[in-house]
Amino acid sequence: MKRPDPKNLSIQQRLKLIHLTKTELARNPKNLTALVNYGLLLRASDRTKEASTYLARAHKIDRRDLEVLSLLAETYMESHAYPLARKYIRKLCEIAPKNVNYLQFYGEVLIEMGKPNLADEKFEAILKIDPKNSAALKFLGESKNMQGRHDQTGKVHEQIRKINELNANSLYQEANTKKNSLDDAIRIDALVKKAIKNDPENSVLYYTRGKIWSDVKEYDKAFEAYKLGNKYSIKSPENPFFFETNNAMDNLTKEFIRQRMPFAVQSNAPIFIFGMPRSGTTLTESICGTHSKINAGGELTFASDMSNAIGLSSPTKEAFRQILSEIPMKQIQHFGQRYLDKTANLRKHTHHFTDKMPHNFVKLGLLKMNLPNAKFIHCRRHPIDTCISIFFNSMNEFHNIYKSDLIELGLYYRRYLRLMQHWREHIPDGFHEVFYEDIVANTELNARRMIGYIGLEWEDSMANRQKAQKSVRTLSSWQVRQPVYTSSAGRWKNYEKHLGPLIDTLGPVVEEYENELKALNS
Repeated sequence: MKRPDPKNLSIQQRLKLIHLTKTELARNPKNLTALVNYGLLLRASDRTKEASTYLARAHKIDRRDLEVLSLLAETYMESHAYPLARKYIRKLCEIAPKNVNYLQFYGEVLIEMGKPNLADEKFEAILKIDPKNSAALKFLGESKNMQGRHDQTGKVHEQIRKINELNANSLYQEANTKKNSLDDAIRIDALVKKAIKNDPENSVLYYTRGKIWSDVKEYDKAFEAYKLGNKYSIKSPENPFFFETNNAMDNLTKEFIRQRMPFAVQSNAPIFIFGMPRSGTTLTESICGTHSKINAGGELTFASDMSNAIGLSSPTKEAFRQILSEIPMKQIQHFGQRYLDKTANLRKHTHHFTDKMPHNFVKLGLLKMNLPNAKFIHCRRHPIDTCISIFFNSMNEFHNIYKSDLIELGLYYRRYLRLMQHWREHIPDGFHEVFYEDIVANTELNARRMIGYIGLEWEDSMANRQKAQKSVRTLSSWQVRQPVYTSSAGRWKNYEKHLGPLIDTLGPVVEEYENELKALNS
């Protein structure tokens, strides 16, 4: 039986092959090729739990089959079952100890498990075999940074630049793992200038220049660099945000959500931390993650899987309404249970876990409908500080659609506010709100309130935030290990003369936010 490539199959072709392969397995349950093929097809159909079962059966038939071991490790990795992924990648490395691909995968698994110190060993083993392996150096630098070993991070970047002194990603990572001095800025900028001559449209180089000049308070230079970084950023061909917000506001109403909540899964394990990107979600998660009964899960994609299945990004309100009308009430439990199944490995040692995907604010109504007992924490930050932090960072193609132009960014932010107001009206008492500026000024007070909202007892050890978030892999991975500083609040004022289009677009929402902050302290 030929090995299928699910990526090249339509849904109909995949379903047909699933049927044919299942028929073959009914005839011969020990057909190794059929077991592997069936596992591959189920995995491509987002049925990773079933896929791992069939791949495990294949492994029992031939315990030294490298392809089966690799597929098992990959499947468990996808479903966040990191201990099981580690089990099988370890076997691969025992059979082929000098295979750099297996060693790299082993290191990546250990990073996801929050064990970057052990991951170092795997990347260093690769470098003994291949001293110029750029992927191993990149991961080693990331691993050192996650451990807060910034001096060693710098040494790794020195190694990278001995191979290629103009490596754009290395320059960017170095600039973003510390507060740069003037000497740092001059040295890094000289390298960036050389790199720009070779690759003038590489946006990462301009974001690097923006960071170093911002650190030394050369704000005009920094802003010009950030502007060019956004100009050259690659943009995704589509962004479903406006479809999703239209569909949510027109269809996910108080009555609609209330009618379906009794049919939902009643687990209180998930803690959703959301808000605009750069609004303090990482800081908030790092505080929650210090509690012994909360596992910091990071940015999970499973809520998007749920919203895609329900059709939230349908191009018309009518299409979404039609999909909703055809979903039986009892099916609601299915969506919530799928989310819990996919996050089961995050609850092995703690009851609660966090999901800090910022854009879950779009999906709040669906999440409340499917998981009504989950906890929801909305992170807020000054509108202009939020927007410039987005504008000043290299982000993925999805974000570049709205972040690369100050007017577009302001409109996007206002759209987010409209949606959040919709949720306040249609999900009364549906979420707890925190203000970034208040968290940095009154950290323990806010931490106590969040833990009380979640329904847990306060633990004195929570005062040590730096022990949390062993595996932080967002833009904030350096900052989260620092003490809580107030320096990021009001940062926008350094750039005020450049921000006219953004400030004009945001309009009254700036004053409204500032008044809310004042009310907190009155």
